This record gives sequence, structure tokens and C-alpha cells, in this order.
Amino acid sequence: PEIFKELTFVNKLPQILKAIDEAQSLPLDSIKINAVLLKGYNNEDLPRFLKFIRHHKVTLRFIELMQTLSLESEFLRRTQMSAQPMIQLLYDQGWREKKRNHHAGPALELIHPDYQGSIGFITPYGEGFCKNCNRLRVSSTGKLQVCLFGKEEVDLRPFLQSETQKSSLK
Repeated sequence: PEIFKELTFVNKLPQILKAIDEAQSLPLDSIKINAVLLKGYNNEDLPRFLKFIRHHKVTLRFIELMQTLSLESEFLRRTQMSAQPMIQLLYDQGWREKKRNHHAGPALELIHPDYQGSIGFITPYGEGFCKNCNRLRVSSTGKLQVCLFGKEEVDLRPFLQSETQKSSLK
């Protein structure tokens, strides 16, 4: 809970865990929980995460920290790490790659017969990441991004705010 609060600036871990439990009671195809992999914060907690997914039918996905224009270089230098050692450890413990469907994005998802949940990794610096990417992103300011590493954006707000667009939705 302390690390969660330090990283998110809110003390809402109990509410989030409750929401995950509630989501599991709904007829959802999948529940994905994303966490940024941070050296010194959560990289040593793999056993605790595995304990959680042993009895929760969720996919816990670790995203390697990416260099972005807004990310402070000191924080990046101190916390960025590769997911590869964790992935290898899981393979050594009997985890195997889940068969991907053709709509799957660039995440590697591992499964184990003794676990209800699965564990995934999004490794933007890994081999084949861009080749397997099929995602578009919309920023909180309404800008469409076709690549996390790219600088080009398309502002969607004018299209969503025009009167003709609003009337065609009625």
C-alpha cells in the first residue's frame, strides 16, 4: 500500500482491489491490470504478484518504463529495467507462452496450469515490438497517436466537437 500511494499519490489500493473482485463477478472476457515495471519499487515483488494471480482470473501485465518527452531522465535512469530477467525466471518455473489470437497486441502473456490468472509483459524495446503493435492511442487531450515512440499526433477534438458530427450521432 505504501508503494502504491508513493507512485500514484492516492491511498486507494483497497478500493482498487475491491473493484477487481467486483469485475471478476461480471461476465467479462478478460480483466487486465497494467503496472509499470520499476526497479526499486515492484521488481522484487514477483512472488507477491504471483500469489495474487494464483487465485484471481486476471492478467497482470508489466510494462517496461519508456523514455518519453515528459519523463524526467533521473527517474528513468534510476528505475528503468528490462523485463527479460523476470520472463526468464517464469519460464524456468514452468510458465509458458499463451497462444495469441490475431488481434493480440505486442504483449507477451504467460500461463501456468497451477494459476487462474496469467502474467504479461509489454517490452517496447524488445525485438518485434513494433512489428506486433496494432494499437492506436488517444491522449487525455484528444490527440490520436499511432506510435508511442512517434511525435506525430492528430487532434481529434475538432471532429468530435463539430455540430454536424453531433447531429449524425442522434
